[in-house]
Amino acid sequence: MSNDLKMLFAGLEGGSSNSNCVLIRGDGEILATIGGGTSTNHLLIGEEECQRRIVDLLDEAKKAAGLSDEVKLDGLGLCMSGCEDNEANLKFAESMMNRYPKLSKSIIVKSDTIGSIMTVCPTGGIVVIAGTGSNSLLLNPDGSTFNCGGWGHLLGDEGSGCWIGIQAIKTIVAHETNLIHSPFPIDVVRQTVFDYFNIKSPEEIFKPAYAEFVKSHFAGVCTNIAKVAMEGDKLAQKLFYDAGGMLARHIVALVPKIDPILMRDGKPITVACVGSLFKSWPLLQKGFLEIAQTAGVTFNLVQLTRPSSLGAAYLSACNTDFKLPIDFATNAELIEQVKPIEMVKSTNPVSSCIMM
Repeated sequence: MSNDLKMLFAGLEGGSSNSNCVLIRGDGEILATIGGGTSTNHLLIGEEECQRRIVDLLDEAKKAAGLSDEVKLDGLGLCMSGCEDNEANLKFAESMMNRYPKLSKSIIVKSDTIGSIMTVCPTGGIVVIAGTGSNSLLLNPDGSTFNCGGWGHLLGDEGSGCWIGIQAIKTIVAHETNLIHSPFPIDVVRQTVFDYFNIKSPEEIFKPAYAEFVKSHFAGVCTNIAKVAMEGDKLAQKLFYDAGGMLARHIVALVPKIDPILMRDGKPITVACVGSLFKSWPLLQKGFLEIAQTAGVTFNLVQLTRPSSLGAAYLSACNTDFKLPIDFATNAELIEQVKPIEMVKSTNPVSSCIMM
């Protein structure tokens, strides 16, 4: 048996609501992929519980691959939300190596943004994540990275599911207390929010918003708001329009840091759009385009066709100076090309009004 066939790497993509992991052999064959509604954000659930859940997912993957849970990995890549601090990431990896010494020969911890970009274009590009929270990252060919976002629901998460839920509630409260009047009727969104949280008045929102706050649950109202937006509610549509613009601002903020090599000969910049919110792309699209077209750069927006845990596994192999043979071109599909506004305004202008 060749050495490649003996080697085993694992990658985990960890979010505030869902996580998935992949086991991949040294020759590039994927042995198992496991996913589900498991949070592995250590800032929300604590380091020890987070590590325990990671090991449980890996044991499940090994079982699916027909391997003993005693098999030691050659490399483990953990790309998780809440892992923006490199020093803290090193400490997390060291802690996990000490707590589970038989798990893997090496562990590398990075932000969830890294796993996504490594799945699509490990030589350079941008990723925007919009799920429970939001974040973005630019990877340049020289390995340098720059990010925008990732500050959590108190300080950021613009354009995310949690952000949409918060904006919906703030709009309702501001309108009903005569602070700021909503430009559109609030009745449908108000009832949608009330039904989701099982409340009957704005004052009752204090309990789920503060006393019993769970970020993933709070963000879940976004799914119901998306439904009424698709049915034509103007306020719900406006919330998604604004979210699209906020997500595009993450990209625009990173443009000055892009290495010119990535744009040589007018080559489009790949932008990986990751997260459950992009399932509502038709609702985000107009607000997103209005902002993205101001960047002066052509972007290829792509959605992953394979889990970001694959990129985390690739990262784990790189961490051991091993290059996994992965065909990155098959890991994503184009959803839209965004050209600078001066290239499109004469043929297909985008209106600033979403109610046309």
